[in-house]
Amino acid sequence: MDNAWEAALKTREDLTPFGHNALLLFALALGWQIEDVATIGASALVDGPDDKNCDLIYVDRDNQRALIAQCYFSVSGRLTAPVDKARGLANAVTWLIAPPLDSIPEHLRPPAQELRDALKSGEVNTLHIWYVHNCEESANVASE
Repeated sequence: MDNAWEAALKTREDLTPFGHNALLLFALALGWQIEDVATIGASALVDGPDDKNCDLIYVDRDNQRALIAQCYFSVSGRLTAPVDKARGLANAVTWLIAPPLDSIPEHLRPPAQELRDALKSGEVNTLHIWYVHNCEESANVASE
């Protein structure tokens, strides 16, 4: 392994059950200094069919912030992350905030409602949007 972060991620056995989303949870643990990120992953990961390009929705009322994130993990050594996933993340934000709740896929409704409630009440004043991947940075992804 070329990167220290990859070696560190491999030591996180608590994240192994999350498959490729372990990378996303690892980034969350590092970025927001969260010790028990596996517990958050159990409830905040929404990755799956019809996830509207969103893998994680995390509302952190204690710190007045929320995160909507997409993850891409390349096992083939792909040089750059797919730009369509970055583009789709913008759609995810729209899906979670704008349309009537009953038009959102059923498994996304509870976290979408939690996010909307926290934003409306002022319990969250910062919304973070992350595209986490293990590829080289690219101008196309950055522009999205």
